[in-house]
Amino acid sequence: MANPRLAPRPGDDALVDGASGLVWEARPSDAPMPWSEAAASDWRLPSIDELMSVLVDLPPAHPCTPPPGRVLWSASASPFASASQVRVVGCAPGPSYRVMLRDRLSLAWAWRVRRG
Repeated sequence: MANPRLAPRPGDDALVDGASGLVWEARPSDAPMPWSEAAASDWRLPSIDELMSVLVDLPPAHPCTPPPGRVLWSASASPFASASQVRVVGCAPGPSYRVMLRDRLSLAWAWRVRRG
């Protein structure tokens, strides 16, 4: 069953978010990377709200659903944390998701976005 929230964009393998109009990479990165590498791209890292909004709407069998154990970067810092930390989303079976803090020098996966 197709997900009406994320639809393939004609002409490339990106996905268009029908709710926000944002364009997402076809899938999260294949390998973890530090935040500075994940953020250095023509694409940008999503805010924690953008990321969670898409993740909670993905059906479990969707090809973009991250496997359990993955941690996805966001561009969102926390006003209650060190400047070296950003919010990330931890993926668990179910799927279920948990927002956490992670140091920017750590490794996590990127799923980038840009305006449509």
